[in-house]
Amino acid sequence: MLRKAILSREVGEGQEITLEGIAGMVGVSSMPVREAFQILAADGLIKVRPNKGAVVLGINEQTIREHYEIRALLESEAVAKASRPGTDISRIAQVHYAAEKALAQNNSAANSD
Repeated sequence: MLRKAILSREVGEGQEITLEGIAGMVGVSSMPVREAFQILAADGLIKVRPNKGAVVLGINEQTIREHYEIRALLESEAVAKASRPGTDISRIAQVHYAAEKALAQNNSAANSD
C-alpha cells in the first residue's frame, strides 16, 4: 500500500512518514511497517532516519527509465531462454493461459505460481 502511494505520488517526495503514523493508518503494529520501511529503503523509495521515521525520496524520470531498462533486459533474457531448442512451448502456453485467467479473475495467489 505504501509503495503504491509513493509510486502514484499520493505520498510526495520529501514527505516525512513515521512508523507510528503508518501503523495507525493501516491498523497494524509497528513491526510490519518497520519491515516495509526496510524494503522501501532498499528499493530507494525512502530514506530511513533512526528515531525519526523516514523521508520519501519518491520516483523520478531516471528511476522510471532504469526500471524500464531492467524490464527490457529481463524480458529479452526470458525470450532467449524460451526459444532454446528443447523448450516445452506447450508448457509455456499453459502457464501463460493460467496467468491470464488468474489476472482476469483478479486472483493474485494463482498468478504468482
